[in-house]
Amino acid sequence: MRPSQCLQVHGSSKYGNQSVNRDVPAGWAQGEICQTLGRERYCVFTLPEFSGGDGVSIITTRSRLSDLASKQPFQSGNPPANTHVQAGTSTIYRQAELPEKGIGLLATAPIRAGQRIMSRTPALIVDGRLMQGLERNRMSQLLAQAVQELPTPHRKRFLDLSTHSSVSTFADRVYQIFAVNNFRTSLNGWDFQSTFTEVSRLNHDCRPNSVYYFDPQTFSHKVMAVRNIVPGEELTISYIDGFQSRAARQDQLLRHWGFSCSCHVCQSDAHIAEESDSRVAQILELWKELDDYSPSSSATPEKAELLVELYGLEGMEGRIQEAYYRAAIEFNALGLSSQAMKYARLCLDKGLAFKGPGRPFIDSMKELLRDAEAHHSWKSRIRAPI
Repeated sequence: MRPSQCLQVHGSSKYGNQSVNRDVPAGWAQGEICQTLGRERYCVFTLPEFSGGDGVSIITTRSRLSDLASKQPFQSGNPPANTHVQAGTSTIYRQAELPEKGIGLLATAPIRAGQRIMSRTPALIVDGRLMQGLERNRMSQLLAQAVQELPTPHRKRFLDLSTHSSVSTFADRVYQIFAVNNFRTSLNGWDFQSTFTEVSRLNHDCRPNSVYYFDPQTFSHKVMAVRNIVPGEELTISYIDGFQSRAARQDQLLRHWGFSCSCHVCQSDAHIAEESDSRVAQILELWKELDDYSPSSSATPEKAELLVELYGLEGMEGRIQEAYYRAAIEFNALGLSSQAMKYARLCLDKGLAFKGPGRPFIDSMKELLRDAEAHHSWKSRIRAPI
């Protein structure tokens, strides 16, 4: 993401020193600032030794912190399995200044489709209940303290991220960085928004060569290549739902991140862009038909296979498991188990790589492979004669 001019921060935190004598879990420290929303009180809690000394700050309630702190990744100073690589030491990519984009990541070695590019723990985790309910000035105070209390290297990496707009104070800078560099993360069934400093260096592309997902078992963001990447190629993810028209995508990116997309799809000639928009519209229509399980549904296996083809034509390799899933269901719904199992295998291959284990659609495909006839979809499209 794009860098902007850093504000210099002098001295120690202006938001007060942390206290370790507030009945918080061992190793954690609670900040001086708390904010009340409804009946809950939200405070800043920092674990400096988390993930090999990178540290993490969480803004949440005392009760939620106690529950989260009991999870395995927080039980020692060691990094969660397969996550900690010192920032800037990757052997397959490097940071670089890119024309009209600011800082991005470039591949330095061949990267295979399905290969993990990085796995990183967050700098900052914010309780989702605060995102809509707490006014900006109070949220800024919490965020500023949360960032200030991070270990120096991780704090610096956070503050080096882009704001995408001008800021005048430290608190404003932190707030704006978080606003444009946060990802939804579900922890223990609760919604949080988190910032991962190295993941945030990935620039946007409407048809990216990488995807990401959050792994709650390691509290880490994993970034995976969706197609083969050559040395010198920029690593990209999508900030938005790519299944929108070019105009809708451009509008969303400009409103929220302040830039116009320069990816090859958005910058293509008008007739190419129109064809892409037409394919997207057809994909959306096929979703409706294939997800309609009523007696009047017009869904067929042929339409599901058309959906697979359209995903490929649109360069949406990172979401192809969605089409494979629907194809598996459609074939099974007509009692065609061999074809259903083919697509179930394809769905698992891509789904496990690009979304991770434990997802409902993953479990559903495993059930189909164990016993297609026992799966809920078996012959569900076959109507008894009247």
